[in-house]
Amino acid sequence: MAFRDRMRRQAQPHLEPGETIQAVFGAVSGVHPGLIGLLLLLSVLLGMVTELRLGWLVLFAALWMRNVVIVATDRALLVFELSKWGRVDRVRRLARHIRLGPISGWWAKVSLDHDESVYVARRYRDDVAAADAAIALPPVGVTDVWPARGRARISLRRKPVA
Repeated sequence: MAFRDRMRRQAQPHLEPGETIQAVFGAVSGVHPGLIGLLLLLSVLLGMVTELRLGWLVLFAALWMRNVVIVATDRALLVFELSKWGRVDRVRRLARHIRLGPISGWWAKVSLDHDESVYVARRYRDDVAAADAAIALPPVGVTDVWPARGRARISLRRKPVA
């Protein structure tokens, strides 16, 4: 069974009645994933030249990382924080108006909330685009919506008539 299908099935009990899933993708929180490879390479190179061993630093950085699954529904963003063994530790509901993309690069930084960011792998670029495309249009009377630090600000002021 594919990753997305398994996460869709596991997300079903956490959905409200009538809520539908639009996109599912994985991410990593904590340390940038590229830092693990860089620290590992540095550890090997310094270990060959000197007696300095940095394996503990790589292990610490790897343990600091957390796997996250983001499920975009028609009403909210569900953030599933996974344990090291793949079990769901915590589920959070975020507002659906948060734009996640566009993303670029191998690991793109995506702001979920004003104080939390996750890194999304390149292979989930289409899923992030689908989640952003499915965001509902603002209600009638709202003139503009723009994201600010992961939150959307809504202006109800009317535009001046020229």
